[in-house]
Amino acid sequence: MSKTILPKSLPPLSCHAFEDLKSKLDFALIKKYTAQDFKKMFTERLQQCSHSKIIGLENFPEQEIMSGCQHFIDNLIWRYGIENIQTFEHDYHYYHKINPNIKYATIDTLDKDKPLILASPFPGHLDTHRDFEKIIKKCEDVGVKVYIDGAWFPSSFDLVLNLSSPVIQEVGFSCSKAYDMSDNRIGIRYSKNLKANDSINYMNTRQMYSKVCLQIACIHLENFQYDHLVSVYKENYFLKCKELKLRPSKIIHAVFSLDWQNLYGIKQVLKKL
Repeated sequence: MSKTILPKSLPPLSCHAFEDLKSKLDFALIKKYTAQDFKKMFTERLQQCSHSKIIGLENFPEQEIMSGCQHFIDNLIWRYGIENIQTFEHDYHYYHKINPNIKYATIDTLDKDKPLILASPFPGHLDTHRDFEKIIKKCEDVGVKVYIDGAWFPSSFDLVLNLSSPVIQEVGFSCSKAYDMSDNRIGIRYSKNLKANDSINYMNTRQMYSKVCLQIACIHLENFQYDHLVSVYKENYFLKCKELKLRPSKIIHAVFSLDWQNLYGIKQVLKKL
């Protein structure tokens, strides 16, 4: 088992259908797609997810193309500064990588003057953060602005991502984990108001995003649901968890040890379908 499960490494999945489509890609096949097509198709697929649900996406009318959720995060760091952003322990490990002396927030220490970036699903829980509702309530009481990183949403099942709180300012989603597009990063930032002259807005105003990336994304969006990989692997996922004595999560490419102490990636375990 040690050679097939990956401790603390959670690589996303692919499938034969994606690989077949990518092997047939050429410019003639994708050249018809536009940025507006991408925004429309992406939003429709988000709202059509059959394994998890989003509430309140209509509250974010501004849609801007970005280079994946990493761009979403780096844009916030650029806007506020890494020392002026709050995150919780066991969120995306990137925050500790770029700030080894990071002091993680707790519900009791949330600072109204610093925005909170919160991944949902939450990496350390492989689920919605177990205190998500308490966190949002405290942010409402204190006046903390919240930014939701939805990178893992297409890999999730049995979750409800509730974006209805007025303190949630923006949410970012991408195609990386949905369609195995880490090498063609593209996504959308949904905002309540445009942020003039930040890096994402600047890129969109000048159409500096990769047209090829969004066109490749469009053909995947046209042919597959946003949570297609969950549909492909979910049955086998639970079978493998039982066989290997691992505890299932709500993320299709990741599991817990039975004692909840360790996270494992199971990309190499699941049969590619």
